[in-house]
Amino acid sequence: MPLIEWDDSKLSVGIELIDTQHKKWVDIMNELDEAILSMKGQKVLEKIFAEMVDYVHYHFAEEEKLMEEGAYASLDEHKRMHSIFREHIKKYQKGFQSGDLVLCSQVMSTLKSWLQGHIMVEDRKFAAN
Repeated sequence: MPLIEWDDSKLSVGIELIDTQHKKWVDIMNELDEAILSMKGQKVLEKIFAEMVDYVHYHFAEEEKLMEEGAYASLDEHKRMHSIFREHIKKYQKGFQSGDLVLCSQVMSTLKSWLQGHIMVEDRKFAAN
């Protein structure tokens, strides 16, 4: 069973580009979670996590660009949330590099909660704008 099952009624913001990028992020997280559960090995975990980190940076830049183009009033606050998450994900990446599978599972749970909450609350605010 995947870590996150995409459900349009819960996770779609109604903006195709953002939804497509969120789905890709969910796919990467599910791949990473599966690698943890199957004990694929340290190198595999680090590779997938690095892919996710790169994708997060790409997605945040794209999302912020859309918000800027749409003159989103809460853009600065949204950027701040993204910046804080970028800092957290750097720390999480170090956890993955340690090879501690319990820690890896805890990180995945935290990432899942953050992503779902951010989409359902913050990104939907922009979409409703």
